[in-house]
Order: sequence, then structure tokens, then C-alpha cells
Amino acid sequence: MRETTRKQGPIRRHIERFLELERTVKILSENTKEHSGDIQELQKMANEMQELTQNLRQLQQRVKVLGESNIVHGDAIRNLQEQVKELGESNIAHAKAIQANQQHIRERVDTSAGHGDAIRKLQDATSGRLGKLEEAIRVRDQAASERDQLARKRDEGSIERYNALKKQLGEQQGQIEYMNLRLQKLLRKAEMWSGLQQDPNRINDRQADSYEPSGDAVSSYIQTETAGNTPSGQSFTAVASPYESIDYFDFENHFRGSKETIRVRQKFYLPYFADCREVLDIGCGRGEFLELLKENNIRAKGVETYSEYVDLCCSHGLDVVCDDAVSYLEKCEMVDGIFMGQVVEHLELSYLIRFFELAYEKLNQGGILITETPNPTSLAIYSHAFYIDPTHNKPVHPLFQQYLMQKAGFRETEIIYTPASRIKIHIPEITLPDKEQEEAFNDAMRKVEDELFGSQDYALAARKR
Repeated sequence: MRETTRKQGPIRRHIERFLELERTVKILSENTKEHSGDIQELQKMANEMQELTQNLRQLQQRVKVLGESNIVHGDAIRNLQEQVKELGESNIAHAKAIQANQQHIRERVDTSAGHGDAIRKLQDATSGRLGKLEEAIRVRDQAASERDQLARKRDEGSIERYNALKKQLGEQQGQIEYMNLRLQKLLRKAEMWSGLQQDPNRINDRQADSYEPSGDAVSSYIQTETAGNTPSGQSFTAVASPYESIDYFDFENHFRGSKETIRVRQKFYLPYFADCREVLDIGCGRGEFLELLKENNIRAKGVETYSEYVDLCCSHGLDVVCDDAVSYLEKCEMVDGIFMGQVVEHLELSYLIRFFELAYEKLNQGGILITETPNPTSLAIYSHAFYIDPTHNKPVHPLFQQYLMQKAGFRETEIIYTPASRIKIHIPEITLPDKEQEEAFNDAMRKVEDELFGSQDYALAARKR
């Protein structure tokens, strides 16, 4: 029994210890629940400590690298410190030099102060002389300006006299040609009468072999076509009135300008006829354009009703016939180009319409017709050249002439305002605070300038297609 009791003693103790352990575990379990949040926080802190440890290692590595770099920079810093020290010593020396210069300047200022009275006296003495010198310079400049003005006036007068002499020379050259022409005609007449006295029966042969003008009062395009000579049965009168009172040869020499002047202006039209083989110059006058065509190896024939011009052109070796435009076109062969300068304004409307119809018929395919005439869209022609010539009928508006050409069959037409005939007068532009008003005003003045002083002549180029 005691043995059993002795065996049960350890078991009881184990049971009690187990129960005590169970209570302890229970208490610990309760404590564990209470401190689970603290444990998680501790775990988080442990993770952060681990991350900080890694960052610390990286910083240590950078510090090591910086330490090595600082060793190199230390030498450079020490060198800079040495240079700074040397510069400091140099600046001290410079400061001493500056102080010495300041002292020297103060001494010179003191010395200059002593000369101040002498300088002021000198200024007073010279001021009067300077005033006189300035007055002398002003007088000299004024005299020079007056001399320049006189020189400019003298130059302008010389230019005007030169232009007048040049114009007079051109007129005299025209007169010389005219007198030579008249002299040749008189010689031919004298020769004819001399032959008649020797043999009266030779007069008809001599008249048949020589050309004589049809009269002294031949007008430009005065010839009238009869109804039988025109397809429409109408008659066409070229101008409103004949030249009965003036010598037109002398008139054109005086007002139209020299032959050289007209040649320069008409060179503008040469490129239009560059590809032509046969060109007609209707109303060729003194033959300026015919000469230009001949010089450029373009075969050309002139048609002119004024007999004096026909004789003049023939005497210069030009091919010119005495006929009017419509009459000649009705019987001539096909041509590549037709030029008619300063003739349209002489013609009646019915004649002009017939001329355009015939010009279209007689031009080869691709041929060109160019007419030049005073420009009525420029008002200056009415106070300048147009009414100087008493044979002018009326100006023809470029749009109306273009319309007539198109009605005659021309489909490709171009209005050309000739730059050489523009009056050299310009309305100056103005400047206004409002830029929009300034631009509008200047644009309007440019249009007014074109209306008043634009090209005095225009040309119409029509090509047969």
C-alpha cells in the first residue's frame, strides 16, 4: 500500500505540474494574443533595421570612394591655397603702387589748381576768337551752298540745252533728208524735161519707167475703197480729213521725234517677230521699224500712203509700196506678222473693222498682229501728244480694240502698256500713324498716278491660232 502510495506520489506531482503548465500555457496564450500586434511591429522594425543596414553599407562604400577622391582634391586645394597666398602678396604690392599713384595724382591736382586761373584767362581770350571763326565758317558754308545751287542750275540748264540741241539736230537731219529727197525729184524732173526737149516721143516711156508721187497733198490713209473692191459692198474711209495745209514730213520731224528715238522705242516689239519670215509694216512712215527688222534678218515690206515717206524709205534701200492698208491686204500673199504703229487713231471705225478682218485672213497660222496707239486710259495724252496731230480721228480704248480683234477671229490677245512711254512723274507716298489708312491712301494714289501719268501708248498683240 505504501508502495502504491509511493508510486502515486510522482504521478500526482506530474499531474500537478502538468496542470500548472497548462495554466501557464493558458496564461502565455492569453499574453501572446495581447502582444501579437507588438510582435508584428517588432518584425516590421526588424525589416527596417535590415534595410537601414544595407543603406549603411552603401554609404560606407561611398564614403570610402569620397575619401579616395578627397585625397586627390586635397592636393589641388593645397595648390589653390598657395596661389591665393601668392595673389594676396601681389595684391599687397599693387595696393602700395595704387597708394603711390593716388599721392602722385593729388600732387598733380594741387599743381593744376595753381594753373586754373591761367586756363580760365586763356578760355576768355579764345572764346571771342572762336565766335569769329564760327561766323567765318558759317559764311563760307553759305557761299559754298550758293555756289552748289548755281552749279546745279547751270548743269540743269546745260542738260536742257543739250536735249534741245539734240532735238533740233534730229529735226535738221530729217529736214536734210527731206531736202535731198526733193532735190532728187527735181533732178529727175529736170532730166525728164531735158529728154522731152530732145525727143518728145520718149515722154511716155520715161513716165512709165520712173516713179513720181501722185500729188503734193497726199494724206495718210485718205484713199476710199469703192463698193466693187470690197466683199461687203461697203466703202471704207481711212481718216476723217486730208493733209491739205501742212507738210507732214516736217511735222513729224518736229513733234514725233528723231528716227533714232523711235527706233529705241520700237525695239520693244522685235521679240514678237523673231520667228517670222515675212512681216508687213502698215503705215511704216520713215521706216524705223523696217530698218530694225532688216538689221535682224527678218524680211519685211512697208505699206505707206504718204508719198514723201515712200520715196524716203526707198532711197534707204527699204521695200515700201505706196498703198493703203485695206487695198494692199486684199491683194497680198500670206504673211507671218503685221505691225501697225501709231495708225489706229487715224482710222474710221468701219475701216478699222475691215482691216482686222483682212489681217486675220492674211496671217499664217501662228502669225501675229501688233498695233500701237495712244492710250486713252492715261489722261495725260489729252494734254500732251494726241491733239497736237490734227489728223488724229479719236483715241481707241484698249478693251474696244481687243473686242474688235476677237470679233475678227483672233482668240489670243494681249494688251501691253509700253513702259518707255510712261511719263516720269511720281506721286510720293506719305506716312501716317494708322498703318492701315497709310496703305489704303498710298494704294489709291498709285491708281491716281496710273490714271494721270501712266503709259502714253499701248499695244495690242493678237495671234492667230
